[in-house]
Amino acid sequence: MGQKTELTARQTQVYNIIKDCILSQGYGPTVREIGEQTGIRSPNGVMCHLTALEKKGWIKRTGKLSRSIQLTDNPTDALITSCKEVLKHYKAGRLQVARKASKNEKDKIEAALDSIKSLTSKR
Repeated sequence: MGQKTELTARQTQVYNIIKDCILSQGYGPTVREIGEQTGIRSPNGVMCHLTALEKKGWIKRTGKLSRSIQLTDNPTDALITSCKEVLKHYKAGRLQVARKASKNEKDKIEAALDSIKSLTSKR
């Protein structure tokens, strides 16, 4: 797949609805759900935006199956990349636990960083 092209404001809105639905429910929204959330009354109007997102490389669909919309980027990979950045800054000393943080808060932050280390070492 080539480089993704930029999205219009409405396409970005549709993409974000799809992404949020997949992240929260584990599967994509229906055309009707997208229409309800965007205010697009016509299913054909929603389909035009989905076709544009697919042509621009942001989503992929399996035939005409309901809820078959998938993102071309894996959101988990983006999260892991972000975690690696946090860990890199922490190791370099640029990210420090606030002096005013309680011992309990510091322990929670250290536990989160340990989780990040564990997660990123698996990738």
